[in-house]
Formats: sequence, structure tokens, C-alpha cells
Amino acid sequence: MNWEEAFDFTNWREHPTRKKYMVFFFADVAQGDYFEELLKEKKIWFERHHDEEDEQRPVWFAVERGDMNVVKQLNHLTLGKFRNKFIPTAGLRWMVFIFSGIVIALMIVGMMKGNQ
Repeated sequence: MNWEEAFDFTNWREHPTRKKYMVFFFADVAQGDYFEELLKEKKIWFERHHDEEDEQRPVWFAVERGDMNVVKQLNHLTLGKFRNKFIPTAGLRWMVFIFSGIVIALMIVGMMKGNQ
């Protein structure tokens, strides 16, 4: 992995040999299957490749550059469907929400008292 890939958080790249295509990759086969369903619904041409040797990116798709705007939206839908919650526990989410509300309320009170 080169430095550019280490700091790129997207899951698509330019095709290494055919500049007309972009390559999307997924870490989970279920994500790849869902992405394939979306591509078929939109009738977008693609090629799918399953790389059994690559454990981090086993499912690859090649799509034409002309379809990139639609394919990016489908990619975002796929990643959103399978993402984990930032704060997984409901109780902890509420604690963060309440703590943030208290901090904002204290900030507003402090600003009002400071302007007197």
C-alpha cells in the first residue's frame, strides 16, 4: 500500500490499466451483493470480480467513468446501509447528548452574564 492509498478513505480508484473505468471495492461480500443489486436496478454496466486472496477487499467492481455520479450515490447508499453507529449504546448516546446540552446551556448563560 502506498502513501496515497493509506490516507484515501474512499473505496474507489482509477482502474490501473484502463483509464475509462473506475474500480470500487468492498470489504464484505454482503456489501458487494447489495451494491450489485443497486447497479442492476439502475441498469448500469459493470464487471464484478471476487478476489479470494485479498482478505481486506474481496469484492471488486469496474464501472465506466460516465456513470460515476450515479454509481457514487449507489456506493454511499451501500456503505450507509452497512455502517456501524458511531456510539453503539443507546444509553451512552443519551449521556453524550445531555452532556452536550448542559455545556451549551452553560456557555449561553456565561455569554449573557459576561455582556452585562
